[in-house]
Amino acid sequence: MKFLKVFLVCFLFFSFVEAKRGAGPYLGVGYGESRLNSDGYYELKDDKTDILTFYGGAYINRYLSVEFDFYDISSYETTLNTQISYKIYDIATLVHYPFYNDIFDVYAKFGAGVITRKTNGFNFVFGAGFSYRYNEILSFKIGYDYFDFGVDIDDDKVSDKKFGISSIYIGLEVQF
Repeated sequence: MKFLKVFLVCFLFFSFVEAKRGAGPYLGVGYGESRLNSDGYYELKDDKTDILTFYGGAYINRYLSVEFDFYDISSYETTLNTQISYKIYDIATLVHYPFYNDIFDVYAKFGAGVITRKTNGFNFVFGAGFSYRYNEILSFKIGYDYFDFGVDIDDDKVSDKKFGISSIYIGLEVQF
């Protein structure tokens, strides 16, 4: 795990330093709705809740960026009046297709990370989105992310159940 952290820091640093013209670092914040698919394991009053995301990364060129994301998922309430909430940290690669003089951008996203509830687990993230560049530094974004992860039910360190969280959000991004 320590090697992964060092690799991530070095990769992001060199991405910032080696960014080509028209590329560079960015920060963003988003807010939206998430839906938990527990495949019937939890009986939920409502499978939807709010999601808040903070992200930062670097455009390596017009078509590729690397991003670190943090997601804070509000509580899902079960029929037993217990709360289920998640925090997700991941690193992802985004493949972009800019068009119409780089004002619009569609992207696909894939990566991996850590999901936290009572214990830490491993997750994959897949996503897609659309952004509108308002000016040189400000963009508005609509994104969809899907988190796929396993849950250890029997405390035997083996993922017994596959869960999924889907989210849709709007965001504001600032590029430096």
